[in-house]
Amino acid sequence: MEAAAQARLESDNERHAARLARLRAAETRENLIRELERLKIQALGRRLGPSEDTLKYILAHLLAEKRCLVCGTDPSPAALAAEHARYVARSKRSRMVLFP
Repeated sequence: MEAAAQARLESDNERHAARLARLRAAETRENLIRELERLKIQALGRRLGPSEDTLKYILAHLLAEKRCLVCGTDPSPAALAAEHARYVARSKRSRMVLFP
């Protein structure tokens, strides 16, 4: 009985360690994807210049097509970030309370 309990405890510990490692790997992956998107947008900005029309075009493309203009990633994590930023901006402009 004691051996079975010990074996179960060890299995639980291994499972928790594996779950934590998976979550850390997923977080690292997301951080790398965000950094890559930042570098892509920075490179695109250098090529096209910071004109307001260019920025509007890029954002409109990201929001409409969800595809990166630099590498063609579909869906682009930058599109999700732009959509989230647009939602947050709309929330701040409206006077409704989202979280009481």
